[in-house]
Amino acid sequence: MKCDFCGVQFMKGPVKKTIRGKKYTFCSEYCYVLHHFRIPKFPVDRSYGPLNNQVLAPPLHEICRK
Repeated sequence: MKCDFCGVQFMKGPVKKTIRGKKYTFCSEYCYVLHHFRIPKFPVDRSYGPLNNQVLAPPLHEICRK
């Protein structure tokens, strides 16, 4: 199955909705809400992927000396 909003393939747990007589299948309630409020589609892999922003903290012994 494929989500009608984000296009992600999923195996189980679809959210099926009938809107104005047309049947839709979503991968989650989140995608249904985005579709309902007409949020523009965006690349979902950025949402579910790992964060690439890393913050480097100073060494602990430098922080404790202050």
